[in-house]
Amino acid sequence: MNTLLSLIQGAEIDEYTARSSIMANPQAENGHADISNEILEALARILISPDEWRILMTIFRKTYGWHKKADWISLSQFAESTGMAKPHICRSLSKLVKRNMIIRTDNDKGVSYGFQKDYEKWQKPLPKQATLPKQAMSVAQTGNRSLPKQAPTKETITKETITKENDGSKKKKFIPPTIKEVIEYAGSIGYQIDAEYFIDKYNATGWKLSNGKTMKNWKATVVTWKKKDRDNGPKPVERDKDGMTPREKQRLLMEK
Repeated sequence: MNTLLSLIQGAEIDEYTARSSIMANPQAENGHADISNEILEALARILISPDEWRILMTIFRKTYGWHKKADWISLSQFAESTGMAKPHICRSLSKLVKRNMIIRTDNDKGVSYGFQKDYEKWQKPLPKQATLPKQAMSVAQTGNRSLPKQAPTKETITKETITKENDGSKKKKFIPPTIKEVIEYAGSIGYQIDAEYFIDKYNATGWKLSNGKTMKNWKATVVTWKKKDRDNGPKPVERDKDGMTPREKQRLLMEK
């Protein structure tokens, strides 16, 4: 019985020894990288991708592992250390340089890399904008639609019509009439007017009325003149067979 027990214990010891011989057994005296606790704490708070971590660990190994601040590291060395493809290595290196976590130096000898230990200079990544699925976007857009306008009533139609008419009259630009237009309109209302005097008078005032306001409707002003002449008596005006004064006829020819 004792002999059997001894054989079993011996077999277990041999198995443990065999396992121990193939287990990793890293020791600081075989080489180590001196990294301060403050940097480790800063690294614990930073968010970088797994590929960027692998590149960063390789730089630590090649620099701090040999008690150097920077070292010439080729893409082949990065590939051998990380097992990554070279395009992925280049992309990760560019991101780390852009975020100022590593320092890259190019010269005739090659490219050297070093770790930026001033973590205050590290740039934090911008948060990505959330992308909603199509169905959610459709619901959101539907929810943001404006409410239908109130159904038009007699009152609102009247108000809208008046408002539009008023807006149109405000926006309409006043255009001074010609002598011919003044004569023709005055004749249509049975009024003989000195059209040239009418136009010269208001040209001189910038087409402003006696109250200082700008004229909006010259035809209404002609009607006012007709009313005043009727009340005060018409002024004698010499006209030819066409019903025009000599000055009106001359100016009309010039306008043509």
